[in-house]
Amino acid sequence: MKLIYIKSTVTILLLLFGYAGVAQNLKLEMALSYRGLFEFEKAAEVYLDVIKKHPQNYVAYKGAAICYTKLQQASAAETMLLQLDSMKLATGEDLLLLADAQKRNRKYKEALQTYKKHSTLFPGNELVNKYIDNKDWAHKINRDSSLFQLKNTSINTEFSDFAPCFYDNSLIYSSSKLEPNEHSKEYSWNNQAYLNLYKAELTLDSNLVKPTRLDKAINSRYHEGTVTYDKTNKVLFITRNNYNKGLKNKDEEGYLNLAIYTTQEVDGEFENLTPFPHNSEEYSLGHPSISKDGLKLYFSSDIPGGKGGADIYVSERIDGKWAKPQNMGDLINTSDDELFPYVHTSGVLYFSSNGHLGLGGLDMHSLDLNNESAQVRNAGYPLNSSYDDFSIIIDKPGKSGFFSSNRPGGIGDDDIYKFFISTPKFITVAGKILDEETGEPMKDASIFLKSANNSTKSDVVVTSDGDGAYTFTAPFQEIYDLTASKTGYFEVEKKVASRRSTSFIDNIDFRLKKYDFIAKGQVLEAEDGTPIKGARVVLLTKDGSVVSEISTSDDGSYSFGLHANDERRISCELEGYALQSVFYDTRNAKSKVFEYDFNMFKLEVGVVVQLDNIYYDYGKADIRPDAALELDKLISIMVENPSMKIELSSHTDARGTAPYNLALSKRRAKSAVDYILSKSISSDRIKSKGSGESKPLNKCVDGVSCSEDEYQINRRTEFTILDI
Repeated sequence: MKLIYIKSTVTILLLLFGYAGVAQNLKLEMALSYRGLFEFEKAAEVYLDVIKKHPQNYVAYKGAAICYTKLQQASAAETMLLQLDSMKLATGEDLLLLADAQKRNRKYKEALQTYKKHSTLFPGNELVNKYIDNKDWAHKINRDSSLFQLKNTSINTEFSDFAPCFYDNSLIYSSSKLEPNEHSKEYSWNNQAYLNLYKAELTLDSNLVKPTRLDKAINSRYHEGTVTYDKTNKVLFITRNNYNKGLKNKDEEGYLNLAIYTTQEVDGEFENLTPFPHNSEEYSLGHPSISKDGLKLYFSSDIPGGKGGADIYVSERIDGKWAKPQNMGDLINTSDDELFPYVHTSGVLYFSSNGHLGLGGLDMHSLDLNNESAQVRNAGYPLNSSYDDFSIIIDKPGKSGFFSSNRPGGIGDDDIYKFFISTPKFITVAGKILDEETGEPMKDASIFLKSANNSTKSDVVVTSDGDGAYTFTAPFQEIYDLTASKTGYFEVEKKVASRRSTSFIDNIDFRLKKYDFIAKGQVLEAEDGTPIKGARVVLLTKDGSVVSEISTSDDGSYSFGLHANDERRISCELEGYALQSVFYDTRNAKSKVFEYDFNMFKLEVGVVVQLDNIYYDYGKADIRPDAALELDKLISIMVENPSMKIELSSHTDARGTAPYNLALSKRRAKSAVDYILSKSISSDRIKSKGSGESKPLNKCVDGVSCSEDEYQINRRTEFTILDI
């Protein structure tokens, strides 16, 4: 793989100059000189010659290992590094190089042992600890191979072909191939010509045909590599050596770094080659990828002050100018190299790295930039291999694309591969349930899966085992709504995005926090008591700030955890219905459980709502304590719906004379209204009415004998909405 950053190599060269100076060995200096010219084959031969005469020479073994690594000869590199280890000369860096070589040779068990040895001798390396903590990383990366189909494309040659970019109905890519009868200066690293940009037509059946080199206005005498095309503004961004108009923009050490240039498309031709404003002679910028709207440019750079090696940066175009590049942070960037960013139209960022868990060399990874809780994911085998895999691009539906790799079995050096993804039928989700405070695993916690088109939580229900672990398998869908719960703990909900490229979603962990009290109930139709699905139930602080909210499922249920010594309000909202609330004060609560059902009524003139439990003792109009509680609910409704006006009516049973009952009902209605007015409700919003025994709800009319419970049903209070 070519056209990546050489500063890491330069750093190693400078370090080894010190060894060579101490050794005063002319051959080591000669080998180092070859390496400085990227002539790694010649350098390796010199190192082997030194080893024959000086079999304990650390510098020779280390230098040979580096050369073989650059030449993609992992077995030879592993041999050199194992020898250093057996002689007890291996440094921490050497052990990391050995583990890398073992991964490239698909010796993952051996690589794990090397990482463990490194951890013992040189503790604290974050990446080493990741490999040790995820000892089955190779298995997980390899398990989705059946979902992919790969094929080598027809544009590949015996030379290096890589870094495709969608361009209208074509691909633009890099290649070191020569045209017929062409002679070109060779790049000493791989004895191939310098890279040029080519364009190949993309046929309807996804084949690539008619590769043609772009004109000299773009291709120079040095490298032109990874590009991205801004379709919105018709601008091509190009990675190339920092060479323009005959001028070599070298750094202080004489190296010609990489830079990004832009060129405007006019009538199908590219012109006005312009350097990106944040290029520098002292460090490299390259591998650009433009966002769909043309406002963000992602690229890789070894700008000083980064996380280490090459990092992914983003620059935002504001008022037509590219702002100072921002490092993408620790989630993406590591102390090693992050290269070849590519942002898909969906907002998922793909990149290659040797600093995240991988199979060897550069592995491709992804991160959903739209999801704040998303984690970096390995793209999996066979997109990734134990070799260098990089520069992926994916079509808009996310079902096919292209990437580059130098894996064996190709046509030449780096090859461009076409891939197709089969959508999995099922997804397996796994993770752990932990106590938020202690971090201890929680046994018998429940995980509910809510389907994409059904809000019920009963589609999949599983419980965690003694290690807090859970796993379930469900039909494929784009988003999974998961809820973790356990008695005595707050529920936690997560939206988990699936990928078409894998049948597994791992490490979806939940941390549950204990609560002191719980408020629960149902949202019901006031008219007939049926549960309401989709009502918004909100937990608020005393001053009205939202703490949490849910949407009710099929059974209309809701629940919230409450803290001790606190005041909370729970409101229920449903379009077309009156807003309702209930207040809770846990400071002097005697029960751990608060239950309240919201009886929702439509906010329409003429709607009649019966208040629960507004009952009166026989022959009396006094407000009983249980009636006061229900009237408080009506007061809350009137506060929440300040424009609503009502008529409150009272009814009696059929015992006694009709005139007596009518007078009694009027007294009862007035008593209820007086209670409401005492709570600061304006008198112009409510009036009273007595209906006596004229509107019974059951058979209990004059002349019919009924039980006390049946009579009490008719001793009720209702209100009618007069205005909203």
